[in-house]
Amino acid sequence: MILYTNSLKKREFDKKGPQNFCSERATIVNRQGASENENSEAAELRKRSSGPFSREAGEQSELARRDPTQSKTDSASCLCINAKNISKSFKSPTATTILKNISLEVQAGETVAIMGKSGEGKTTLLHILGTLEPATEGTLEICGLTATSSNWNYLRNQKIGFIFQAFNLLEDYTVLENVLMPAKIANQDAHERALELLQEVGLSHRKDFPAKLLSGGEKQRAAIARAFLNDPALILADEPSGNLDHANSTIIYNLLLGAAQKRGKALIVVTHDSELAALCQKTYSLMDGELR
Repeated sequence: MILYTNSLKKREFDKKGPQNFCSERATIVNRQGASENENSEAAELRKRSSGPFSREAGEQSELARRDPTQSKTDSASCLCINAKNISKSFKSPTATTILKNISLEVQAGETVAIMGKSGEGKTTLLHILGTLEPATEGTLEICGLTATSSNWNYLRNQKIGFIFQAFNLLEDYTVLENVLMPAKIANQDAHERALELLQEVGLSHRKDFPAKLLSGGEKQRAAIARAFLNDPALILADEPSGNLDHANSTIIYNLLLGAAQKRGKALIVVTHDSELAALCQKTYSLMDGELR
């Protein structure tokens, strides 16, 4: 893997523009650790009492988990994900089958957790569902559209929001600029919406800070705001609390589940965390390449 410095990434972004740069850098890895201020920031955020990412929204998601008919969405019958017989195998260096005939349906407003040991293929499955890599066999429909290489870019930008364990922020850009990135790629004006989302995740006071100055918890909250910017139907989260302490993890759970339920989004979370999985309406285990 080629590692680029933040300054080089910024110059390259300015030269190439958001569309080319972001397509080439779809899997930027951010390894910067959390700052010492996480606990105090977590305590501050827990005091917030308004907005779709609030504690009340998290309580609504718990109600919806117990009774999915309570989910507040007009699109509850919309099938966001329809994956059939998804398989993934590699021929080299040795023939290996990672996923075997996996089928999965997820409705709008539905929250799904996928658990499994490391190396079972959870992230590979999430990447296939998010059109980040192709399946060897099988079909995938997202919001009624058959996913093919010709429409992957459209689906990723308009229908899917991604949240990664490593946050994947552009470190030399401000928090606001990072949140606005999906809109820049789509040539849309979403400045006001970005400000609203930052308010809801408790980062308005950090909007002009370079992302590299944020704590780990703040980075993940910024990533959540970015994922919701283009109002996607589907949110895919890969170990969203994997780099956070328990206090910040709890905040992330409430943000994700509350927002998904309140806004009628389908949410698929890959996680090792049984506490997060228990809050979702459905939980699957990936074992020996099969989803159970």
